[in-house]
Amino acid sequence: MRDAFISFFFTLWSDKDSEDYAEMQAYSVKIHLLLFSILKSTLSFW
Repeated sequence: MRDAFISFFFTLWSDKDSEDYAEMQAYSVKIHLLLFSILKSTLSFW
């Protein structure tokens, strides 16, 4: 839930027509994939 709020905040904060917005979206995707892989490895560890 917190990640969704953060990504929503970045969406509001960034200018959708700028390159920064695209970079922010790509960065957000990378962070989500990283968190998901860490979570998955942690769950499989247990």
